[in-house]
Amino acid sequence: MMWNNLCRLACHVPQWGWSAMTVGVVLWLTLWPDPLPDNDVKWWEGTDKVVHGLMFLGVYLSVCFDLCRREVKKGEGIVNRLTRVNLCGWIMLLGAVIELMQPLSGRTCDLSDFIADAVGVVTGLLLSGWLMKRLWERCE
Repeated sequence: MMWNNLCRLACHVPQWGWSAMTVGVVLWLTLWPDPLPDNDVKWWEGTDKVVHGLMFLGVYLSVCFDLCRREVKKGEGIVNRLTRVNLCGWIMLLGAVIELMQPLSGRTCDLSDFIADAVGVVTGLLLSGWLMKRLWERCE
């Protein structure tokens, strides 16, 4: 019941709203010099990589969801596999560009962060077909 309500709510956000919100948060977290001031929370080693993966999983799924919304409005159904694979490449490129821009804000460019971004994107690709079908069953 709650899942159905969340899906219906997600479908009422303005077109491209999820993508803009998710990309905006990721840009702030990755390019701002100190987006989360120091705190006393103790994280485990590698937390940063998990966060990178989750951020880019979110970017991939939000853009895929918004693309599906556009396609459904045109009467074409959910986004096809080839489009989802292309989207994977574009979002990986976004991750690479962000890593290359980080030194401009006093942060470091880290290949392992990019790899974590890519793992999140590929996870999104693997989940997207199944997840988008489930979402659209409840949005209609």
